[in-house]
Amino acid sequence: MTPGARQRLESLSGCRIDAQGVAGLHRVECPDHESKVKLLDDAAWEDARHDPRVRALAADLVRPLRTLQPSALAPALHAAVKRRVRFVGEGIETFQQAIETWELALGDCDDSARLLLALARALGLKSELGVLRRPDGTPSHAAAKLWDGRALQWAETTLDARFGEHPQAALRRLKRAGKAPEPRDDIGGLGDLGGLSVRDQNARSILEQAWVMVKGLPEATPSSLQAAQAIARFEGTYGEQWKRCPRVVNNWGAVQVPGTAREMDQPPPTCPPGSAICTDTRPTDSGKSVPFQVCFDAPATPQQGAATFLRTLLAQRPPVADVIASGNADAIASAMHRTHYFGGFGKTDAERIGNYAKAIASNASSVASGVGEPLMVRRGGFFGAPPGATPWIAAAAIAAAGGGAWWWWYRRRRRGG
Repeated sequence: MTPGARQRLESLSGCRIDAQGVAGLHRVECPDHESKVKLLDDAAWEDARHDPRVRALAADLVRPLRTLQPSALAPALHAAVKRRVRFVGEGIETFQQAIETWELALGDCDDSARLLLALARALGLKSELGVLRRPDGTPSHAAAKLWDGRALQWAETTLDARFGEHPQAALRRLKRAGKAPEPRDDIGGLGDLGGLSVRDQNARSILEQAWVMVKGLPEATPSSLQAAQAIARFEGTYGEQWKRCPRVVNNWGAVQVPGTAREMDQPPPTCPPGSAICTDTRPTDSGKSVPFQVCFDAPATPQQGAATFLRTLLAQRPPVADVIASGNADAIASAMHRTHYFGGFGKTDAERIGNYAKAIASNASSVASGVGEPLMVRRGGFFGAPPGATPWIAAAAIAAAGGGAWWWWYRRRRRGG
């Protein structure tokens, strides 16, 4: 590593890099875990922009494809790095340049992720660093994500993962087939993440793919993805089939077909193609729930269902899109209520908003644990309430103190709009 490259990386990340690297290996000291993550991402950019050997290697790897389409480039780069680099754990944390990883054909998870990111960026292919975390939020595993023309897809190289397969999903698949590495082989920190939820991980992948399918959405940030996934987790249980709703699948937002609701003493509705009948409930003034029959959307694919959910939640409701990344469950619930996304349950608007905010925050905590990322959505938010939201939040917090009894209603409820 040249002195100029080392100085640039130290300035960007706040880390200190050992100047006397041996065979391209440099020990690093960072003030915190997030600085080390940033250093790894910055180092991949450094390799792509300033190392002509990386650019030449990238060009050589994709030349046989005779195309620059991301749908061909991304899987090809993933396959090349996975085939070339053998995982070797480190007793002492070191970073090595991308070209050194390729030439040595050895490295740990951050080395192979850096190499793959550098190759993609050298070709102008959109990419980002994917980090899996332990329940306490500390990073445990790194992998590249590459753009395939539709979405950023996982490109895990520590294991024999398929392109687009989440690292934990690959580990479980290989374990079932008896092909997973032994625990003593370390497997790049993936073994530390056994408590993560495949269900939540798969849902995150689907949500990320759906996000780019819908025009007019705000940029997908970690906090906005976590908030939207938390809402989908209890709204439509990720589109899984409901016991009361045979054939209703891929419905991420409990989306009903307008005008199809029928009371139980009436003939059941005739559901249009792409929907199926379901028994839902609505509240009465006395607080009791009354069942009725209605047609629910049944999209053809999970991605289509998630896209419909995002379109309804965000694209058609700009106030919600404005606060979805705030990390403030109360502000999100308030915006959803004002735009008639949900009718809610409770005697006052403050109760309805507070109960819904409680559901968002509770499910955000489950999502964070399930996908291995820090909690970024909570009651009141992490960065303070947006202007104008404070009165709503205060009232909702007071009302929610005794609002636990309302929770079950949120599993299946009818909202206006």
